[in-house]
Amino acid sequence: MKIKFDATVHADVVIAGSGYAGIKATYECCKAGLDVLLVVKSRVCSGSSYYPLMTGCGCLSPVDEADKALFVQELNDAGAGMNDTLMSETFVNEIAQRVSELEEMGFPTSKLLGRKACFATRDRDIFMWNDFATIKRNVRTAFNEFPNLTIMEHSDVVHIVSKNKSVQGAVVADKTGNLTHVKTNNIILATGGFAGLYTNNTNTADTSGLGQIMAYEAGAKLINLEFVQFLPCFITPTYNASVPETAMLYLDGVFDTDGNDILSPYLPQGVTARRCIDSRSGHGPFTSEDYSKYFDIASLKEILKTGRQDACEITFSPEILKSDNPSIILQVANMKRQNIDVINDRLTMAPFGNSTNGGVFINEHSETGVDGLFAAGEVAGGLHGADRVGGLASGCCFVFGKRAAQSVIKRQGKSPNTATDAQAMQQFSDVLSSGNSGLSASEVMTGIRNTFDSFANIMRTEAGLQKGLLQVAALQKAFSADQAIAAGDTIRDAVAARHSLKMAHLALLTMQARKESRGAHYREDYPLRDDENYMRRIVLCRDDNDIKLKYI
Repeated sequence: MKIKFDATVHADVVIAGSGYAGIKATYECCKAGLDVLLVVKSRVCSGSSYYPLMTGCGCLSPVDEADKALFVQELNDAGAGMNDTLMSETFVNEIAQRVSELEEMGFPTSKLLGRKACFATRDRDIFMWNDFATIKRNVRTAFNEFPNLTIMEHSDVVHIVSKNKSVQGAVVADKTGNLTHVKTNNIILATGGFAGLYTNNTNTADTSGLGQIMAYEAGAKLINLEFVQFLPCFITPTYNASVPETAMLYLDGVFDTDGNDILSPYLPQGVTARRCIDSRSGHGPFTSEDYSKYFDIASLKEILKTGRQDACEITFSPEILKSDNPSIILQVANMKRQNIDVINDRLTMAPFGNSTNGGVFINEHSETGVDGLFAAGEVAGGLHGADRVGGLASGCCFVFGKRAAQSVIKRQGKSPNTATDAQAMQQFSDVLSSGNSGLSASEVMTGIRNTFDSFANIMRTEAGLQKGLLQVAALQKAFSADQAIAAGDTIRDAVAARHSLKMAHLALLTMQARKESRGAHYREDYPLRDDENYMRRIVLCRDDNDIKLKYI
């Protein structure tokens, strides 16, 4: 299949993604006078940052100077040795200043006093924003003030043009199939995580690791891919709405469709269902670090056994409606707004892929090790570890989104060295040409999600992960991006499927390599943490096109 560039343009920096990290990086680069090209999959202010069923977002900030050291220790404790302490210190030292800059970007915020976040041990102020419609209007208005900003909506960066681990350009595809070669020496990836590789997830459909794979193929390393956070979310009556953790204090239990208790059979001797559920109410994401894990395990086991997504039922005590706890009152009100009647509706739930704690390995300057390539937000790895303190995901987007912009700004004045159209097209053609024909992009994505649902969920085993790797290998053999395009798939969808297959392969490899349970990572065949052998992070990099896995 013959493809060509429909346009060639220049930019000081290309920013991929317009979630919180992309918005912050764009704003800072534009203020510095750089010619910025913002590439957005749908419209400005999109992605998981603005997921429709979220009732609000927020981030933590240290109480005072004395709290900073305590805050860093909490991040380290939650990370269980898998996070970078310098990155944690950078976040804690800068988040208050980044919060103070939210208003100028169009984020109206409010402060919740004295609230304990997931996996935290101390109450801290949480800065919240929830008027997403207003935020989207405000950001677009702010961006309209920058004549040096070009926005390509309904488009994707589909390839990073590079040579000798140095950025030389980008290939962008729009929804009509047009290809643009962008001559640039700077790219900031803010493309999100890869929880979209699961059928049930709280992300938008594009979060399937595309930025991670483009960075990896340009020469960057990937880290901590095995640590994927899952949230219990409703299947019915409102699909994808999260089961609020504090409200779980009022759960009567977890049952099958006939009303039988499915939790108790999984509990160790001496641990009651009540103790397990109360422990589960202390944090939203699944963790293997306490008794709450059996709540999620029982749920998923029932779903896998029956083959029914709605196989796991929960019921709330009517006492929840009498609670005077402000958090409970708010959570019940939020569920009501989402058309969930906590007493009269049939409530079914399942673990949903929520966020990924690993990604492109960056340092405190958002540098990836590839000259001119930076990453921020959920696409990046390094700050987060085995578990992640609540409120850190949003906050790190602003801290490291700004740091990515600052790194690009410091690079201005370097002699440009960009690829020719022919060189860029040759690289991109090589990306398209692997594999054989047979499957469409949508069939590939369905196959990946079925594999991840079964073998890469909250429970993993050696045998299951090996089956998953074989299934992904079979999908790779049966798929060719260029032939899928010739058969009618868009360039965007075909390349996304190709990148997603590679992301699935690398994630499964790291899940297989960690033969222990730690934080969000749970191995049913290795249920305990093993500090002697696995107090190390797993890094992936390319070595002459082969995959090299290292423990650091």
